[in-house]
Amino acid sequence: SKLKMSNIVGFVIMIASLSGFFHLFIPGQDAKEAALRRLGGGVLGYLVSYPMRQNLGLFVAFLIIIALIVISTLMIANISISSYFSDGEEGDSACLHGDL
Repeated sequence: SKLKMSNIVGFVIMIASLSGFFHLFIPGQDAKEAALRRLGGGVLGYLVSYPMRQNLGLFVAFLIIIALIVISTLMIANISISSYFSDGEEGDSACLHGDL
């Protein structure tokens, strides 16, 4: 299977969001020092999580990072969420007409 640009972008988002996720568990006042000591998510985790934590709060930063992890996983796996939200009429009509 061919590697797509969406896979690469998804991988980059995954690395950044996981780094930010691990750094969220470090108290705010210790975050910069921990990043420089390569703890938590390292410098990348600090750069991702600290601005979100300061401007949006810990809970909202946590939700955004979790959403980014989910989105990047879908991008890496080439999964389209629109297929889950379709009305399903095509599949139902195929079953009714014996096309399957």
